[in-house]
Amino acid sequence: MNEPMAQPSRSALARALVQSVQFHPPEDKLPVQEFEPDALKTLIQNLVSNAITHTPPGSQIILGIDAGQQLWCLSVNDSGPGVSEEDRAQLAERFFSSGDTHGTGLGLSIVQRIVQRHHGRLTLNTSLLGGLEVQVCFPYNNTKVHDIRRESG
Repeated sequence: MNEPMAQPSRSALARALVQSVQFHPPEDKLPVQEFEPDALKTLIQNLVSNAITHTPPGSQIILGIDAGQQLWCLSVNDSGPGVSEEDRAQLAERFFSSGDTHGTGLGLSIVQRIVQRHHGRLTLNTSLLGGLEVQVCFPYNNTKVHDIRRESG
């Protein structure tokens, strides 16, 4: 996959030092999933970079994985200012930026392309933390069981 990868800016990395970023792994075992090379890495980097870039210092960012019967979902929630419903409808379009941003408007459009190529779906909602929730869901494509908790600890 030869897609441009959004790299966090120095200011985004500096803000991350004063933001709380947490990962909540799934409670159950998650089947191994097959993606194009580097696609999942690119997807996660873009989502986390966007959350860091578009939330003020002191914000909370939570990454979570939920494993359902037919789908598994990765969500990124933040406590930032959020995005209006009107802007959410356009947020995954190339070069669209919401509000006073410093990005190129490519991050979520890259995520959307990855999601589409892997038969998933992208949803944007208001987060329970008050900011934006970005959720990507994919159907299972492999039956081999993988326990992500054992590898992260």
